Amino acid sequence: MAITNVFAQTKILVADARPRPPELIADEKTGTANGPWVSVLNEAAASIGYQVQWRVVPFPRTLDDAKNGAIDIVPGIYIDEQRKTFMEFVGPIGTERRPIRFLVREGKEHQLKSYDDLKKNACWSQAWFSVLPAI
Repeated sequence: MAITNVFAQTKILVADARPRPPELIADEKTGTANGPWVSVLNEAAASIGYQVQWRVVPFPRTLDDAKNGAIDIVPGIYIDEQRKTFMEFVGPIGTERRPIRFLVREGKEHQLKSYDDLKKNACWSQAWFSVLPAI
């Protein structure tokens, strides 16, 4: 009869989640994360004997914990020079083509023909989106 060690310690990877719908849904009220990115990362971790512990925390805490080595995974974070000093980045695990549509007032379609037109008309922008004024 063989006896195995059933008390082997589970290896944990800590991951921070923020809303990145539809790829990652982070519920701040319940502290839960789900969506395709969560499924892929959970499966990848399991294939090498790890379990992912997901957290939904404010972004400044994520950055502090990354600097201190308290977290392992931050999906969907943008690369910048400062973050490169304390984080390692991997390339995208895949790409997807999606049609992008822009809404403009009827009769103003000529004002928006290229992405460069967005730069001219943007009144406010953040790293991942722009809000255009009424044209």
